[in-house]
Amino acid sequence: MKQPGNGRHVQRLLSSGLGISMLWVSGGVRADESYNLASTILLGTCTVTTSNGSLTLPNVSRDELDGGLLQQQQRLVVSTSSCVGVGDGGSHPTLTVSGTTVSAPANVKDYLFNDGGTESTAKGYGITVSTKESTSWDTDNLVKNGGAITLSDINSDNSLWVSVGCGDATTCAQKDADHAAGSLSAGITFTFKYQ
Repeated sequence: MKQPGNGRHVQRLLSSGLGISMLWVSGGVRADESYNLASTILLGTCTVTTSNGSLTLPNVSRDELDGGLLQQQQRLVVSTSSCVGVGDGGSHPTLTVSGTTVSAPANVKDYLFNDGGTESTAKGYGITVSTKESTSWDTDNLVKNGGAITLSDINSDNSLWVSVGCGDATTCAQKDADHAAGSLSAGITFTFKYQ
């Protein structure tokens, strides 16, 4: 005796079985599609700001400088913020210091920032940038033109000290054509980079 709906049940089983085998067969078919992807890895950069856009150091007498000590030292905070990107492997975040320096005396000229010209008539004297709060002429702490200061971290405040100087006691005490009193002005640029 034929039961109602039994044929439909068999038909459904066959349809389901056929669907599974069709899926199994179509799973063996391969289709390739390629995607071209592109991206740019940004070289690390930060916004660099100073605690104040300009700084005026008090006047200093030439006699005070003759002893070879840095004079009128003031703290300058250089901040790095909004840092993006990365540096090359093994590189460190740095601030590079650049500006115009004096042309003489030869042994100290790279450390004495002085724009020269009508705004800066002093010769042999300049503004120094130091990583330590010290009035000693110590080139281990002073940053020369083109020199880099390694930062402990990005997005940070970094204390530097600026002063008026002319070198060590021997260099400063010279009364020669390389030294002349006058006005002193120096534009110093701090640039963030990995190196």
